[in-house]
Amino acid sequence: MNGKLTEKAALTLTFFALILPAFSVPGSADEFNEFPFHQEISIPASDDMLCQPVDMSVHFSHPCWAENEKRNSIRVVYDDGSEKREIESQVYNFHYTGNSYIDSCNVVFLIQGKGKYYVYYSDRETEAAQYTDHVKVSDDSYLYEPIPGYRISLNYYRIEQDGYSIYGIGQEGSFFGIDMSQKVIKQLDGKKEFKAFNWGQLASFAMFWYGGKDEGTDEKLVSKKIIVDGNLMVRVGITSTSSDKKMETSAVYTYYYSPSKEKRIIASVKHEAMEECKIKGMEEDDGLYAYLLTVRCRSSTIPDLNLGYIPPYLHINAEDGTIHEYNLDQNPSNTDYRWLISAKDDIDLGDNPWFSIDDGEKGKAYALIFKNNTVSSYESGIQVAATEKQEINVPGLEVDGGGISAGRNSYEAGAHNLVIPKGFTAKFTSEFFSSPDGGLPAVEKEADIFHKLIPYRDYGGANNGGKGGENGERYSLTVFPHLAPSFPFAPAISVVTGRRLPDVRVELWRNDTMVSSAVCSRIPFIGTDGKVRFDWKNATLMKKAVFIDVKPGEYMVKVFRRDKYVGAKPVYVDRDMAVHVICGFEGNVRLRISDQNGNEISNADIFLQKNGKIYSFNSTDIDGRAVVRAPSPSAYALKVCYKGFVVYEENVSLPAFAERKVQVELNDLDVYVADALNLPPGVAISPVLTSSEMEKPANIYGEEVSPGQYSFKDLPSASYTLYLRYKSFSVSREVSIPDERYVHVTFPAVYLLKVKPLNSRGMGINGVDIEIRREGKIIKNNEVPPGKYDVVLKEGGKIIGRREVFVTQDTELSMVTSKGVIFPEIFSAIIIAVAALIIFFKKRSVRRIFIVSSAALLLMSTLYPWWHMEGNGNMHVSTKVYLVPAKMVTVGAADNFLNGEVASMPSLFSTMIFVVMAMLLLSAVAIAAFLVLQKKVIFVAAMAFSISSILIFSYGMSQVTDATTGSFWGSGMINITLPGMSEGLHCVWSPSVGYYMAILAVILLLIPVILDARVKIFRKMEGN
Repeated sequence: MNGKLTEKAALTLTFFALILPAFSVPGSADEFNEFPFHQEISIPASDDMLCQPVDMSVHFSHPCWAENEKRNSIRVVYDDGSEKREIESQVYNFHYTGNSYIDSCNVVFLIQGKGKYYVYYSDRETEAAQYTDHVKVSDDSYLYEPIPGYRISLNYYRIEQDGYSIYGIGQEGSFFGIDMSQKVIKQLDGKKEFKAFNWGQLASFAMFWYGGKDEGTDEKLVSKKIIVDGNLMVRVGITSTSSDKKMETSAVYTYYYSPSKEKRIIASVKHEAMEECKIKGMEEDDGLYAYLLTVRCRSSTIPDLNLGYIPPYLHINAEDGTIHEYNLDQNPSNTDYRWLISAKDDIDLGDNPWFSIDDGEKGKAYALIFKNNTVSSYESGIQVAATEKQEINVPGLEVDGGGISAGRNSYEAGAHNLVIPKGFTAKFTSEFFSSPDGGLPAVEKEADIFHKLIPYRDYGGANNGGKGGENGERYSLTVFPHLAPSFPFAPAISVVTGRRLPDVRVELWRNDTMVSSAVCSRIPFIGTDGKVRFDWKNATLMKKAVFIDVKPGEYMVKVFRRDKYVGAKPVYVDRDMAVHVICGFEGNVRLRISDQNGNEISNADIFLQKNGKIYSFNSTDIDGRAVVRAPSPSAYALKVCYKGFVVYEENVSLPAFAERKVQVELNDLDVYVADALNLPPGVAISPVLTSSEMEKPANIYGEEVSPGQYSFKDLPSASYTLYLRYKSFSVSREVSIPDERYVHVTFPAVYLLKVKPLNSRGMGINGVDIEIRREGKIIKNNEVPPGKYDVVLKEGGKIIGRREVFVTQDTELSMVTSKGVIFPEIFSAIIIAVAALIIFFKKRSVRRIFIVSSAALLLMSTLYPWWHMEGNGNMHVSTKVYLVPAKMVTVGAADNFLNGEVASMPSLFSTMIFVVMAMLLLSAVAIAAFLVLQKKVIFVAAMAFSISSILIFSYGMSQVTDATTGSFWGSGMINITLPGMSEGLHCVWSPSVGYYMAILAVILLLIPVILDARVKIFRKMEGN
C-alpha cells in the first residue's frame, strides 16, 4: 500500500510540475519572465569566435508563438557566467503546426564569447523585438565606360551593412570584356557607393574550362532570387549557364552581419555539365570550380580606374599537410597567361582546404575556405592553379590580372583527364573571407573556426560535400541515463522559478566536437495552436534525453550530473535507436609533464581511452599541468601525446589520487637547406618532419632562424622523415633523433630562364652577351633555382640592358634595351635618292618636286615615331609610338636598371595603326599613279588618304591618351611602370617626327593645288 501511495504522489508531483510551465505561471525569478520557456543552444563558443555567426535549426519542446519573421516570441539570451542578457537575433524558415504556432525555425545570432546561449520563447503573443536592421540586399545595376569600347556593365545584388556597401554579387554583365555572373566583388572598407574604384578583390563561383576558347557559366543569367532579407543575414540565389548551355551553375550566397573589420560571404554552389565538355588548347584551364580574381588597374588621368590590388603572396593549405607559400608578381609583364602553378605541378588542397592571397604575416588577406575537399563523385580532391597576365600597359594606364583557382583534380600520376562528361556535378560550400590587416594568421584562424562551426550553420544550398552531399538520412537517438539521481522534475521547476536545480544533462560528441546537448526529462510535451498536451505515449518513469536529426555515424554519449562527468557510452547511429548509460561519479587524473631538464611542457594532449574509444581529453597548460575527468569507477588507458607521439601511457583506475609526474626526453634538430647553386633557397621551402611512429600523423614545422637554416625544437626521440617541396619538386630524407642534430639538404628545383634581347624599337637582336647573376655568382647556363636574379645585357662590353627578375617557373624574358636601329636612316636615304632620281631624270617642274617630295615624306613618316613622351626624375624614360612595327615602346634608365617594355595595347590601338599605315601606303601609291596617269581623281584620292591618316591617328591616339596621359600633347606627373621598376615622373608628351612628316607631306601636296588655282585665277583675270 505504501508503495502505491508513493507512486500516486510521484505522478501527482509530475502532473503539477509539468502543467505549471505549460500555463506560463508568472513570478519567475528569471528576468525574462515574459518568456516562460527556454532551451539551451549547445555551441562550441569561445572568446576567439567573437562576432562569428550561428545559423541553427531549433526544435521547440513547447508550442512557440510566431506570426512571421518580425512578430514572434523568440529571443536569444547569452549568459557569460555573471549575467544574462538578450542579444540581437534573426529568425526564419518557420515550420508551422497551426495558426501562428511553430515547432521549429532557424535562429541567427552572433557569438558573444565563451558562455551559455539560450532560446527563450512563449506560447502567447509577445511584443515584437526592436532590433536594428543591420543588413539589406537590393537588386541594382552599374554602368561605366571610361574609354570607348571599354565598359563596366553590371546587374548585381548589392549587399549593405549599416549604410555601407560591402559586397556586389554579379547577376549578368561584363567588366572590360570579362563576364560577371556568379562573381562576388568585395568593396573597400568604409565605402557607401558601389563604384569601380571602390572595388577591393573579386571571387568567382562560376565554372570555367577551355574548349578552344575561354568558356564559363558566368556568361548567361538564367534566374535570380532574394531568398532572405533579415536584420542579421541576407541570402540570394543565382543560376547561370555558359552561352552554349553546356554547363550550369546554381549558387546560394549568404552574408551575415559582421561588426568586426573582417568580412565573409558564403557561397553554396552546384556545377552541372548538361553536355560533354572537352578541354582543347589551354590544358591548365581544365575545369575550375572557383577562384580569386586578382585585378590591378592604375590610371594617371581617370581616378575611377584606380582599383584592385595584387598581394605579394599565395598560400595554400595542401594535401601533404603543409602550408605552401608562393610569390605573386605584383607587376606582371607577360602578355600571355603565365602559370605560377599549373595542373602538372599537382598541388591539391588538404583536409582543411583553403588558399589565400595576402601580404604575409601582416596586412591584407583574401581567402577561399572550403568545407571539404571532396566535391564531386567523378574526381576526388580539389586541385589548385594560379596564373597572371598583363592586360594593358601604356604610360599612365596599366591593367594586370590573374586568378588563383580551385578546380577538378584532373592531373594525377602523370595522367591528365581532359574530358568533363555529361552529368558531371560538383557541389561545395566555400567562404570568401577578407581581412584588412590580419594577414595569413587571420586566414588560418578563420579556416579553423569555419570548420568548427559547420554543424551550427545552415547555408541554404543543396550541395556540400561528397557523394550524396549532406542531405542523407537523419535519425533520432534516445538516451536513458541510470543511477544518476537529480532533483525531481528539475527542468520544469527551473523554468518556473528561474533557478537552476540539480539536473542531468546529456551531450552528444562526434570527432572531439560536441554536436548537441539536452536536459533529461520523463514526460515530453506536444502542442498545437497553443494548446499543451502531454505526450503520454512516449512518457516514461526513466529520465531520458532525445536527439533528433542525428546524422549517421559514430558518437560518444556523455552524461553530466551537476556538471560532473558521471557516465559515457560510445554508439554508432544508423537507425532510430535508444541507448542506456549506467552512471557512477566523476573521477580524474592529474598530471605534470616536463622534459629531461625539468622544463614544463605545454600543449601536450592527455587522453583517457577504453576499447580504443576516447572518453576524455585535455591539454597541459603553460605550467605543464592538466586534469582529465571521466566517469568512475572504471579502468582506462591513459595516454600522453606530444607532437603526435605517445610519450607516456599506462592503465589507470578511477578514482586516482596521486598526481602523475611524467618526464619526456626532447631534443633539437637544425636543418640546413641549399639550392643547386649552393645558396640559401630564394623561395619559401618550409621543411616538415613527420614519422610513422606517431599515434596520429602530424606535421612538425621548423622555424627559419636564418636564410636556409631551420630549427626544430623539442622533438621526442624517434625516426623521422624530413620533407621539402616546392611545386612539383620534392625531396625527402630519413632522420633519427637524438642520433642526428644537424642535417644538410640540397634542394634540386631548377627552371629554364631564357632571355630575349630587343632593340629600342622592340625588335629582336642577336650578338648580345647575357649575364645572369645571384648574390655575386654568375650562372653559366640557363637552368637556375627559383629565386631573384640580376640579368645584365652587354654589347661590346657596354651595358645595354639590366633588370631584376624573380624566377618561380620556366621563364622567357623579353628585355627592351637601349640599342638603337639604323634602318630608318638607311631607308630614308633610299627614299630620298629614289625621289631625287624621279625629280631630276624626268621633266622637272616645281609642281612635280612638291608631289614627289610629298610621297617621299609619307613613306619616310612610317619609319619614325608618330608620338613620344619623355619623363625625368629618379628614372629617365622615353616612350615612342611606331607604325613599323606597330608598337608603343618605353625604355627606362636608372641606377642598376636599364630596361624597357613593348606596351600591351587595347585592340583599338592596333586597329588604328593598321588603318593609318594602309592610308599612308595608299596615298603614296596614289601619288605614284597620278604621276603616271595624270588623273585628277587619283590625286584627290591621294590627298584624301594622306589627310585621313593624320586625322585617324589624331583621333585614335587621343582616345588612348585620354585614359593614359590625359591629352594628345601636354605635360604632367605620370606613373611609369616597367618590369622591375615603377616611378612617378614629370613627363612631357606630344606628336613626334613621323606625325609632322605626314603633315608636311599633306602641305606639300596642297601646294600644287594652290599654284594651279592661282594660275587659273590670273588667267581668268587676264581674260576679263
